Amino acid sequence: MPPQDLSPGLHHRLLSESDHQDLVGQPKGLHAIQPLDPAEAPQRLARYMRQLSETALAALPEAQRQQQQLALVNQIVALLHQQAPAAISAGDQLHPSARLLQKLRAAPLLPGQDLITRPLIPLADASLLINAPSEPSVGLALQAECPSADRPSSTKTATALCLHQVERAAATAAGVGAAPQRRPAPADAHHRLHGRH
Repeated sequence: MPPQDLSPGLHHRLLSESDHQDLVGQPKGLHAIQPLDPAEAPQRLARYMRQLSETALAALPEAQRQQQQLALVNQIVALLHQQAPAAISAGDQLHPSARLLQKLRAAPLLPGQDLITRPLIPLADASLLINAPSEPSVGLALQAECPSADRPSSTKTATALCLHQVERAAATAAGVGAAPQRRPAPADAHHRLHGRH
């Protein structure tokens, strides 16, 4: 990974070998180090591995890069399976076809039934919509989310919840404040529209 900034100031990151070497020659009073909290270790270590993984995968030779990326990821998955077989299985390895599963239906479409429209924001992404000129409209984004909602207890509940949120978003964007309460939110409005992982 490219060298990270070790300039004076507050830091909160895992200590790498290069960091340790840079700090060895400094007086102890100039830096503070604390043990890694075991409760935070999985998330922090995984975040560090993600940074290294992204850098390594992007740096692989251009020739047959995707195949090499898949092979490297599967090597890591195999190592994880070896170290934690109860948590990681051999089936967690990526298929060599390098494809994305886009949709799975419980039953064939009925006559006249419309296809589900995919949201404007990819399901794997988490985005903060601020109604900026160069960003997707909050109202349009919420309307696009409604057809693919899978958590509310019924389609009617999902539609009512989405319409309620669209009204609130439109009112907020217009600087009006809270939307007129013409259509109250459903009783189970606390349910999230999507279970995204």
